[in-house]
Amino acid sequence: MAKDKENDSDNPAVFTQWLGKLLDDIETKEILNDMTPETLETKGFIGDKQIEITRSAQKTGTEKEHLVFSEGVDFARLEDSVDFNSLSMESFLHFKSVKKNQVLATRNADEQTAFGPGNNVLKSVKGPIEYYIANTEGVPVIFQNALHVFPSNVDCVIHLTISSDKMRVSMDCSPGYGGGVPLNENGVKAELHRLGITFGIDEKSISEAVKNVNARMAKQENVCVALGQPPVLGQAGKVEYNFSTERQEYDFHILPDGKIDYRSSTNIVMAEKDMLLARVIDPREGFAGFNVHGEKVPAETGKPAFITAGNGVRKSENGKEFYAEINGSIILNGTVLEVVNTYVVNGDVDFSTGNIQFNGNVVINGTVPDGFEVKADGDIIVNKIVESARLEAGRDIIIKGGIQGKGKGLVLAGRDLRVGYAQNARLEAEGNIYIDNFAVNSYICTSKCLSMQSKKGTVIGGEIFAQRGIDVKVLGSDSGVKTIVDAGNDYLVLRRMAELDHVIDFCRSNIRKIEESLRPLLNKLKSGETLPKPMQSMVGKALEKMKSLEQQMVIMIAKRSDLYEQSQEHDVCYVKVSQICYPDVMIKIKELKKSITAVRENVRFYEDKKAGEIGVAAY
Repeated sequence: MAKDKENDSDNPAVFTQWLGKLLDDIETKEILNDMTPETLETKGFIGDKQIEITRSAQKTGTEKEHLVFSEGVDFARLEDSVDFNSLSMESFLHFKSVKKNQVLATRNADEQTAFGPGNNVLKSVKGPIEYYIANTEGVPVIFQNALHVFPSNVDCVIHLTISSDKMRVSMDCSPGYGGGVPLNENGVKAELHRLGITFGIDEKSISEAVKNVNARMAKQENVCVALGQPPVLGQAGKVEYNFSTERQEYDFHILPDGKIDYRSSTNIVMAEKDMLLARVIDPREGFAGFNVHGEKVPAETGKPAFITAGNGVRKSENGKEFYAEINGSIILNGTVLEVVNTYVVNGDVDFSTGNIQFNGNVVINGTVPDGFEVKADGDIIVNKIVESARLEAGRDIIIKGGIQGKGKGLVLAGRDLRVGYAQNARLEAEGNIYIDNFAVNSYICTSKCLSMQSKKGTVIGGEIFAQRGIDVKVLGSDSGVKTIVDAGNDYLVLRRMAELDHVIDFCRSNIRKIEESLRPLLNKLKSGETLPKPMQSMVGKALEKMKSLEQQMVIMIAKRSDLYEQSQEHDVCYVKVSQICYPDVMIKIKELKKSITAVRENVRFYEDKKAGEIGVAAY
């Protein structure tokens, strides 16, 4: 066989030129692929610098309360209407627990925003800083302008609420969890007696409530356990809003031909500067009556209504009218009325708007078509659908219609992501992902949990990477579409590992090229033959380059091992399916894998460390 003329070791000049060209080619590719030693050291792939995992800064604090949470502390934000005693640990399986006496968060002591410690939380003020400290082991939650810790082990709860007019006593009660004290009728009656409730006690209602709670092991709320004879009240005051406060729902219909017809309702409510937003109507006087303790109750004027002017809203001198101070979107949060700085696209994103980049919130009242980009430091709200476009938000993304990704595009949220449906889409969020209806053949990544329990809740095909796990109604389909679920791994770290693997393979390939180029010289060197000086110099450069590449590989392989440890979720994570899990579903929890071969209903998959496999239990 003829010898390759370009790699002719018998011709020193040709070989030296060829070897020099090979080394130049390797260095050129290192530059073009951002794999030079300087670049790798900057990334932390080699050298003493640690590899950094870029995460959204929004996760460490809260804008409303100005809290700064301690490293590793996770928290849930709940609606202000939530009652602490109605909560269950089942709601917080995907959140990390904190220890007693652990510092949860801090904030400046001179903050004007109303906020304080709630259940199982202590506040300590040292100098200019407020410290919020856990008083028990459990999960931190924020609601009603307070930070609470919901305990991991809970006795039964009996919470009685006496109405402001003392005409009704309502009960919220829950069973004991984790070996706690069970609920019983005597306990309810003792609590009634303690509060001085002796008139109109409904023993039948108490008995039924206790039986239902203990039989179903589920909390029950707002049970009327005592009722008085109310007076005739005056007409209550009210707030007349000059905008719609109705929450619109979004759904889909499957047509006879099998296609999906998507529809959405009204756009987000907007305000113009100086627009009248709301007016408070005073209450009217009523007529005298009688109360629950058997005492006569005088006539009361109806309860007054009130509302608070938040950002972007001004109140009239008489305190009755509220006006918009800026153009923006109207937000009614409880009794707080705000108009926020928002960039609004009244129709579709198109060539007249171009790509959008804004340092606040972005509201799009139409569709985001193929190929366009929308970036916002705050939230992004899309009232219709998103096609194969790119959306990036520093905080939340809400897509009320859904996503038709066509296998392209990306929707990336720094916090939570909420969509109506996802079809051939790519979704990534550093918070939770909520999908109302279905996800079909989509690539979904979340650093927390994928939740699909609100409507259809169906996942068909595609890949899901959810570090804390998923909670869906239907997983897979009877048509055998391959569906992959990966829980317990940090997708941001896995992405860095994949990048590191690519660099390692690149270095390994270059080492192999240099070794193969020098192999013909081995026999000559072993026989004592002296190489020409130009060839010796070039061979020395090749050996030096190969040694440098080998040292880089050793460092990167060690750092890859460290990244692997970071990628593992150390807390409990689940794959939960409340209705049907079909075959052809592949489930991975951390390093454990399980292929589903038969239909399963009402099922939960978890890491069984003792057995070294994925366990199966009831949902």
